[in-house]
Amino acid sequence: MLFRSEDSRVNPNDRNGMALIEAARKGRTNVVKFLTDYIDPGVQDDLAFIQACAKGNSETVKVLLLNKNVDPTAQSNSALFKACSKNRVDIVKILFSDPRVSPDNYSFNEAQICGNDDRSE
Repeated sequence: MLFRSEDSRVNPNDRNGMALIEAARKGRTNVVKFLTDYIDPGVQDDLAFIQACAKGNSETVKVLLLNKNVDPTAQSNSALFKACSKNRVDIVKILFSDPRVSPDNYSFNEAQICGNDDRSE
């Protein structure tokens, strides 16, 4: 075990959730699963989720979407915009499958550029 919750020497939320954000950015899905027991995954305006989307870490994105504290539309659909701008079609499809995602026109046009315009049907 990485740490015990009663061990006051270890604070998983140190530096405002940077451990979770870095794990999500690097696609360390098992670490993300573990840390979400100790850190709100919506910390820093859902930065862990946005980073996972931007980097194309689909398994991490799926895990984070299961958490009710994650807002996939945070920061004006930033996760969708970043996934589209980096041509992460798999991430765009995952995001479009979530009923909470309602892309604005700009993000939607970016999604069409990624080759996923199925939402318009």
